[in-house]
Parts: sequence; structure tokens; C-alpha cells
Amino acid sequence: SEGATLTGVLARPSQEFFPATDRRDIEAGAASLFLLERPLWETPLRRTLERYLEFVGAWQIGEDGDEQGARLRGIDPALAEVMKVMKEANRLGTMGITAAPSEAALVREADFVAISARDWTDPAAFEQILPGRHPHLTLSLRPLDPGDRAQAVRAQTADFLKKIIHARAAGTSEIYVPLVDLLDGYGYPTASALAFRAANDVLTGVRHQKGMSLFPSPIRDFVFEKGEQTIVALWSESGIQEREAFLGSNAQVVDPLGGVTPLSPGQRLRVGEVPLFIVGVDSFLLRTQLALQFYEVG
Repeated sequence: SEGATLTGVLARPSQEFFPATDRRDIEAGAASLFLLERPLWETPLRRTLERYLEFVGAWQIGEDGDEQGARLRGIDPALAEVMKVMKEANRLGTMGITAAPSEAALVREADFVAISARDWTDPAAFEQILPGRHPHLTLSLRPLDPGDRAQAVRAQTADFLKKIIHARAAGTSEIYVPLVDLLDGYGYPTASALAFRAANDVLTGVRHQKGMSLFPSPIRDFVFEKGEQTIVALWSESGIQEREAFLGSNAQVVDPLGGVTPLSPGQRLRVGEVPLFIVGVDSFLLRTQLALQFYEVG
């Protein structure tokens, strides 16, 4: 998938790998472990980095949502030592630590800061400026709703895709998802994994065109530019809506849970809770419609 990177997580250290280290120091977490003398953690860390050298290019200290590590006194000098070991084991690798958005700027000795949006429900949260060194935004799936499983999966995937779109619109370029959210118990991709791949392919490298809205409420839409391409992401916030679309002869609809279908000029577009992407849009025609603000309502 375009722009995809596998990130390893350094968390829950095992006593087996640190036989000479006090159990209390180990149970305090990976970040606090690096506050100890370098000989106590260097060899286990180096072995881990070298073992996954071919598969993992970035390493995150702390589990998603764990904001304690970045607050530890003396963590920056410790991270500087960790970075030295990292570059010796993998000179192209990167190392980061989890942190709260408001505290990300305090971390100086890391390639990136991982910020969890697991509990973010307000779209405005994605519009905040994420300070610090190369913020990585982690998105986790919300729990499935009770009742019909198929509908619950659609609702979960819709929520996930909306967060991705809001994050891209806010200018966040680094979005990460826990692998456990993308594979089922048998190791097969989930519906959200397929949706994430589609969204990642369509929205990698885009720039949001603020103030542009193609359809009236209750449809929510975002206009993006990707090089010379124009892309529209949209969904309905109130049931199924149908609208005529005049976006050029090359426009196509990408359904993250389906496939790609042509969108002929004047064709009625069905929009539901799961976001859709329209690619191949005629930019001149789109801007003309936006300038005229001409809608068909109903």
C-alpha cells in the first residue's frame, strides 16, 4: 500500500531479557527502563533491533495512549543514548516515543512523537496543531456496537474512515494503526484494513482545500488536491442521500468496502454513512461549480 510503514513497539519488557535488572524497574515500562545505566538495556535493545531489521523501520517507545514516558525526568538524555544504539544497529531506522499532544514539543531527542487519537470524537480535535518532532497520529478502532454484526462493522469502519479524513484535512501526514485492529483472529484483513488501504492509497500526499464544499448538508465533503489531481471525500450524516454529480467524464467513485466504479456526468450518487472517495475529478468543472455554489437539493 502506498506510503505504508511498519512500526515496532517497545513496551512490556520481559524479565527474561533483563536478568540483571530489578523487576520493579522492568514493570515501570520501556521508557523508564532506558533511564537505567546503558549496559543494563543496550544488548537486549540491539538484539531486538537487529532481529527485525528487514521488517521494521521505525520503533515506538511506549504503547499507544501511554503518555507517561515523555514526562519522566531525564528522558531526553536517555533517548539520546537510545538513538545512538538505534543508528548503530540500523542507520536508516527511526525512534520515537508516545506523548500527549500538549507535551509533544517537550521531547527533543527523538525522530518522532506518537500521539494517540483513540478517544478523540470531536472533529475539531484533529484540527489542533500537533507540535513536536514529526508527530505520528495513531488511530484505533472503536469497539463494535451491540446488535447486528454487519451493521456494527460498517459503523466502526465509517467512524475509522472519518477520523482518517479529518486527520488528513488537518494536515497530518503520518497516520498509524495498530496491526491488531487490521487483522482478525485468523490473520486475515478486516473490513477496516481494506478501508484503510483504500484511504491510504487515495489520500497519501494530499492537501486539503479549506473552505470548499461541493454538496449541501447533510452530506459532509472535503476537497483535496494531490499534485494535479482533485479528490473529493464525502459521506452522509443522515441516512442515504442521493445527489446528481457533474465532475467530468473521468470521475470514478472509490468505495473503500467495495470497488471502483465510473461516475458519469449527471449520474445520481448514493451517499451513506461510510465515506466514499471521488477521484479523476475535472478540476476546472469542480471549481466552476464551487464558484456558482449551484446545488440540487432533494
